[in-house]
Amino acid sequence: MVQGPEYHLLFKVQWHIRPHQNPLNLLKIRKRVGDKNRV
Repeated sequence: MVQGPEYHLLFKVQWHIRPHQNPLNLLKIRKRVGDKNRV
């Protein structure tokens, strides 16, 4: 898995590519980011 700033870049890119077409994917990614932020 990608970590660090690259991970956030991928997250932003995916979010901007199709934010309304993949709500489930967005939720999964948001949960992952939240977990990483907690740790």
